[in-house]
Amino acid sequence: LLHCIKKDEIWRYKLYMAEKATQMFKEQSKKLGRRIDSMTTIEDMSNMGLKHLWKPGLDCFFKLVKMYEENYPEFLKRVFIINAPAIFPVMYSLMKPFVSEDTKKKIFVLGSNWKQVLLRYIDEDQLPKALGGTCTDKDGHPYCKSQIGLGGDIPKSLYKTEFTVCTDDYSTVVINRGASFKMKYDIRDAGTTIRWEFKTDSHDIGFGLYYKDDESVDDDCIEEMIKLICVERKDSHLLPEYGSFCCDRTGTYVVNFDNSYSWTRNKRLSYAIDVLKPEFSKNIQTLDVAET
Repeated sequence: LLHCIKKDEIWRYKLYMAEKATQMFKEQSKKLGRRIDSMTTIEDMSNMGLKHLWKPGLDCFFKLVKMYEENYPEFLKRVFIINAPAIFPVMYSLMKPFVSEDTKKKIFVLGSNWKQVLLRYIDEDQLPKALGGTCTDKDGHPYCKSQIGLGGDIPKSLYKTEFTVCTDDYSTVVINRGASFKMKYDIRDAGTTIRWEFKTDSHDIGFGLYYKDDESVDDDCIEEMIKLICVERKDSHLLPEYGSFCCDRTGTYVVNFDNSYSWTRNKRLSYAIDVLKPEFSKNIQTLDVAET
């Protein structure tokens, strides 16, 4: 999926679906005459494999988990994991640091009797026939395909190789091993947005954003500046990285591409950075949980 659309589009869609579910809770509460404010989900892991441990995909997933944890803490009633493969414990161990103790108590990994267990919690007329219930589509489809998005592999014909902030307007620089590349932006209007996108030809690169309001601080002395986005190594050789930051105060902002950790490799960086005035920034709806 990350080869087809941007991460912030995934996050916005998931946020939209969460808000839509919240509205459905209200409608069901009114219809049934009792409070409905959480959901039970079933995660079928039948097709889970090593490809699902791809780091960019995991990073996106973990940020989604963090977003739900922070904004919808009681959204989840319980999660049933069925058909968990041998690799599932690896995935779960990676996810655990991002999940609260309360949420962990709501996750149940079911064994071979999972159909019987599901029926203890879900009415059979609400459970697809393929999962042990009696519900089907009008055409008899056992997975209720018209109501449930079953997922699956995305055709490679839909893959996109380029995501650009400014079409055909990438700048390119080689950052030597053990060095960094910094760019300074003097922001005079609060509410201005700095927006970026970058990629590397091979290997990762560090990225961070800093702020200073004291002109006596040298532009290269980022350790004396305020850290807005701490330097973090980005796998921009696998997928382009992009994001934005709304400047809530005037002053000097410094974008830092960091290769100081590499002793042996120079990095070829292609980047595009926009500085958008407040009147344009208010129309941008970018959800980047890495900024918080």
